[in-house]
Amino acid sequence: MQKMNTVIAAIKRVSFLAPPSAALGVFCYALPVGAGEGDFFADVAIPIVPGTGSLVHRVDFEAPSSFNYGAGWAGSGFGLTGTQRGAPEEIWQDAPPPGGLEGSTRALFFRRLERDSAWYEEHPGAVGHPVYGQPDAVNQDDFYVYARNFTAEDRFSITVRVYVNLGRTARATFGLRTTAVVENTNVEPSEMRNVWPAVWLFKADGGDGVFSDLRAFIRSPYGNYSEYIDLPDIAGWWTLGMSFDESGDIHYFARPGAEALRGSDYLASASRYGSGRHFRRNIDASVMISTSNYDESEEGSVQIMDDIMIHTGGLDFYDLWAADHFPEDAFENGRAIGMAARSYDANRSGYTNFEEYLIGNHPLTSNPPFGLGMEVDGNHMNLAFPSKANRSYTLERSTDLMVWEPLFKGVEGTGDFIGVSEEPLVEPAFYRVIVRPRYWVREMAP
Repeated sequence: MQKMNTVIAAIKRVSFLAPPSAALGVFCYALPVGAGEGDFFADVAIPIVPGTGSLVHRVDFEAPSSFNYGAGWAGSGFGLTGTQRGAPEEIWQDAPPPGGLEGSTRALFFRRLERDSAWYEEHPGAVGHPVYGQPDAVNQDDFYVYARNFTAEDRFSITVRVYVNLGRTARATFGLRTTAVVENTNVEPSEMRNVWPAVWLFKADGGDGVFSDLRAFIRSPYGNYSEYIDLPDIAGWWTLGMSFDESGDIHYFARPGAEALRGSDYLASASRYGSGRHFRRNIDASVMISTSNYDESEEGSVQIMDDIMIHTGGLDFYDLWAADHFPEDAFENGRAIGMAARSYDANRSGYTNFEEYLIGNHPLTSNPPFGLGMEVDGNHMNLAFPSKANRSYTLERSTDLMVWEPLFKGVEGTGDFIGVSEEPLVEPAFYRVIVRPRYWVREMAP
């Protein structure tokens, strides 16, 4: 895996913007991308974009339904969890707030309240019930979706829309989760364990009772490893997603709004937190929605969600990119094959299709070579190269082609040129640019 994560973009030609000083003795060196044995990218698991592939299950809340705390949710395939968790004290359907899914006329509204005597009078079916006949001791309310059990080979994904209230004191969290069996191949014989990977959306506590910063919390299947990711403070609808590839890796996504998820909405992958543990299948509910809200005020307590969807046969970032460039007969069930395959050089340029994708070239036409431009300005060396969004760039320097030192590391591409000015040099120098897709960088970051 480490080799996979040190992909180096080939520099076929160096463009000297001004001739270097003979005394400076500047050289440029490039190591090609495919510097491995066999098909370098054959077993690379690229994150699957949730929502792609075939829709196999949907909970849309469009049909009117009612809830009975003595029997559970009356809708098909949607209900509350078991005895270990609680349930919202109020659940109803209503017209969604503006900016939600196109065509949606009803969403699910729910509220956490104190389960007191007045509540039991209103919901007599809950009296004496093994789950709801007692106060909710755990401040987490769970919903579940029963579709069917999925395996890693299904390349399945889950998406849900949630309405985020960014009030200054709102203390709500919303989690998209699944039940999972993971195999730990780090031990012999391998071991199976049950886990509940998730992506949570929540308001950060500033320490003064103000909850104003929106964050994502990633829970992976590797022990208790997790990560907090800062998100833009955008009120309204958000889309959360999780996807599962055939290698058993799990990928997490989030974007503001209710539009379909894209590659740029990627947050992290479970492989970032360890290796040797792989998702194999669901064990119970296909989807779990977990919520919590300490704010019981009239305004801050209401939470809203819409359309829980499960897709199988999902497409990854490369498949979607290739679909924009290759004819339909270069795909099988949406997956790139033949002339569109990752390892194929469709335009005979010396770059594989995957390398063209990596550096932002068109795979079927002639492209300007990806190059490192240089110019001497007095005693300084100025270097620049074109960048692409959702890529990370590292520029390294060496004097012996053995030891490389970064001039900068992990700079995010913008679509513009990235440049740096070197301090005066007194010895020959060699330079190379390392290009990594953003998802590989996040997987392997410390």
